Amino acid sequence: MISAGMKNSLILLLLLAVIPSYGRRPKHDKLSGVHVLPEFVYTPGENRALHILAFVRDSSTLTTYTDTVILFREKWVDFMLPDRPTKKMRGWRRPRVLTTKSYYRFKDYGGLDSVSDKCSHHFSWSDWVGVVRRVGIPQKIAAGTNAADTLFGRYSPAEIWKSDSDGISLRANILADTTARRWVPDLSLFFRDDIEFHEFRVKFRFSIPEDSIIRARDIERIDCKISSEGRGHPLFSFHKPHQPFFVDTYAQVYIIDRAYIPIKEAQEWENVDLRSLDLRPPSEIVPGKSADALALIARVEGIDHDGSRLAIQPDSRLGRPKPRRNFGQAVWRRLTNMVTGPIIKVHDIHEVKKDMERQRRLNELEQKKTRKRGAN
Repeated sequence: MISAGMKNSLILLLLLAVIPSYGRRPKHDKLSGVHVLPEFVYTPGENRALHILAFVRDSSTLTTYTDTVILFREKWVDFMLPDRPTKKMRGWRRPRVLTTKSYYRFKDYGGLDSVSDKCSHHFSWSDWVGVVRRVGIPQKIAAGTNAADTLFGRYSPAEIWKSDSDGISLRANILADTTARRWVPDLSLFFRDDIEFHEFRVKFRFSIPEDSIIRARDIERIDCKISSEGRGHPLFSFHKPHQPFFVDTYAQVYIIDRAYIPIKEAQEWENVDLRSLDLRPPSEIVPGKSADALALIARVEGIDHDGSRLAIQPDSRLGRPKPRRNFGQAVWRRLTNMVTGPIIKVHDIHEVKKDMERQRRLNELEQKKTRKRGAN
């Protein structure tokens, strides 16, 4: 559960109200073994959207036989799932990035060891770890609070379920069975010939659902570990076309807040821009960073970007020295430009004449070649 103080601080940072408001669970009575349907209230035209705010911590590695790129990234993302998608509001199931910070480390076989906050290659899998809408849970898990169940694939367990008084946990091995791909509906599109997955495991933590169905609002945390050969697109200027490259991603998605909001408010979220805000995740939900991540962040933040740019010597061939003029010459030049337009310098006229003469000679040579071809 999220404390009220943390919610208020988050609302203050985002400058938008995000207050969870789930509907009450309808009562259900039994009379002489006959089930009485709960009261159902329908409001014509009422349509809401589930807005989920999450914090993602991503640790990825891109490697070839000679080079290595290490990425540590933290970002705020959100999901929008309308009850009834329309043309004006279709929502998004994949994480939409609100604000992000990235830290890179580059190494190669020659001893290079440099860091930066930018990289021209996009290789992490974390942007495809989305949420599911509705998935049924096993009967053993739905029947009791302290239960466990295992769903086997063809060669190994595909899903391992456990439930306790605090919630439900799931460990899914996506490579064990094709039915496990339902937990990563967007990533399932990458199961094709040019990508080979060596490891693909996802761990979910759910709150206790109202019935035997897991919904997006029940998700509390997602851990994803993916190892692949290939990424679905070539990485130009990084590896040779005939050599493979490998991607390892370990992403943690922490659900910070969730709320049902009107469609009009959901449309306002489509254009929200939080890139300029420095948002910090609540410490009671998101644990601290590892020692390696802190060391990388310290190196990247210690870069003197202005000093690096000033240290670059400009190429003198790209410009020419500006002629120095006294006050009278400057005034006379401005007056003549206002009356007659810019003055064409003598050496500029000579350059134009040279270009015209050069073009005339080229045309004569082309005509001679054409005549020789016709004579042959």
